[in-house]
Amino acid sequence: MIASTHLEPLYRAIGATDVGPRLPAISFVDFDIRHGLLACFTNRHFFSPATIHELKKIRQFFTTIPNRDTLFLEQKKRALMMQLSTGRRFSFVHNGEENIYEAYRKFLDIKIVSREQTNGTLPNTGSLLIFPGSRKKTKRLPVKWVKQLSHEYRAKGMDVQIAGLAHEIAAYSGAKNVITDFAELCKAVVAADAVISSDSLPAHLAFLFRKPLEVHYTKTVNHAWLPPGAVAKQVNLSF
Repeated sequence: MIASTHLEPLYRAIGATDVGPRLPAISFVDFDIRHGLLACFTNRHFFSPATIHELKKIRQFFTTIPNRDTLFLEQKKRALMMQLSTGRRFSFVHNGEENIYEAYRKFLDIKIVSREQTNGTLPNTGSLLIFPGSRKKTKRLPVKWVKQLSHEYRAKGMDVQIAGLAHEIAAYSGAKNVITDFAELCKAVVAADAVISSDSLPAHLAFLFRKPLEVHYTKTVNHAWLPPGAVAKQVNLSF
């Protein structure tokens, strides 16, 4: 498995937890990615020098891979762009329709021997982390919605904290857990008794660490990326 070096800190942070021994071996390659993912995969940075620079580095990397090797990308919708950019053919893991976790299970030929997954029903006691932020503005949870959630679960007796990067949670009220890096993010999720998240990274970490999880959506529920066992809820914007 090959991944960009900008993801290595996340891999190391997960590796420092109890799930570390289960991680696959990954080789990290510097494609000089600076926007969280390839610039050509975003609307905001598509027409930027970063797109040309990153794709050039990727093309150079694939000249070191023998032509006889079979190459896979995660998502089908990105295969054509990568083929045009690198001159190589790619297969894919995820067709964009089935659940991403199920796609990887089939791809890696993993047989389900037990249902080791989260029970999405949140407890009424313990600590609850709410992650309202997301890289995409359309996925961020409304302030009023999070305030309502916080009040509801505090009334049940839970210790509720709003968690995320400082700029992501500045507008929210209540107790906060400011996250500064991947290591703090992983530690926070591991320590929590339950998680509510937007459709973003913390939701997948909550599944990884087997935490009761609700994923809240401002629009249509994205079943293709919903972690197994998680409860999907639609944000009520009528208030």
